Amino acid sequence: MADTDVVEHKFNNDEMDEVIDWEESLEPVPILSGEEGQPVTPLTVIKPKPDEVTKDERNEEPYRSIGKLGMTYEVGVNQYRMRYSSGWVVATRAFITAGHCVYKHNLSGKEWPRNGRFEPRFHLKESKYYKVIAIYTLAGWVNSKKPAYDMAACVIGEDFANTEPPLQFDTKSLKRTKSYTAVGYPGKPIGEFDYSGERMWKCVGKGQDAGALKLAENNFTSGASGGPWFDNDTNYVVTGINSFRRDNQNVLYSPYFKNGFQKLFDIVSKK
Repeated sequence: MADTDVVEHKFNNDEMDEVIDWEESLEPVPILSGEEGQPVTPLTVIKPKPDEVTKDERNEEPYRSIGKLGMTYEVGVNQYRMRYSSGWVVATRAFITAGHCVYKHNLSGKEWPRNGRFEPRFHLKESKYYKVIAIYTLAGWVNSKKPAYDMAACVIGEDFANTEPPLQFDTKSLKRTKSYTAVGYPGKPIGEFDYSGERMWKCVGKGQDAGALKLAENNFTSGASGGPWFDNDTNYVVTGINSFRRDNQNVLYSPYFKNGFQKLFDIVSKK
């Protein structure tokens, strides 16, 4: 298979009906670590200044279309654990996240989750959730674990509410050294930032082309994976996602959307 070929996984009804509570078995999905030996473009990093998304903002564009994703994995015989990450609405019945949030290479024979739920505007368990019925990701991630293809699209079993509209995205343009806003649900506290996975956060930083889309001044931790990046010169157009970091806690990377994103969208937008 080519790296940009789409791989499908559908849940069966029994798996989808299983319910595991957030608080019972929840843990954040780690941010990917880049491969050793990869070159890193030098960049002066300013101390990150993330802000919690306010209640009013959560009811406005674009934050009302961003949410928390939970996927239940079998981690042992009759042992299950829900791992959470972030995502954003891209179509009437679909949302985007990172490939490593939906396919785990370290769970031999159990790489795919048993079920999933997505909650737009999640905040302290206040939101409605949607059941995930199918996952689509790229062969470059499933077969080779290549960060350049760390993208996925998930389909839900009903339409999103009108108050959770799809976000626009751009697969072609890359505005180097521009300002971006990253959004997600980081769940591991770091320094003065009390990340818990219970609240949505945003962080403004400077983007740079470094073999992938690179965002400085972003110290998001586990749980933020799959959250969108907005080019601050556009009207909330998504150009990247929280995906992986290399050797700097304050710098995150995203795969380029030109690497198969359109194929994912073309499939899920028809569901």
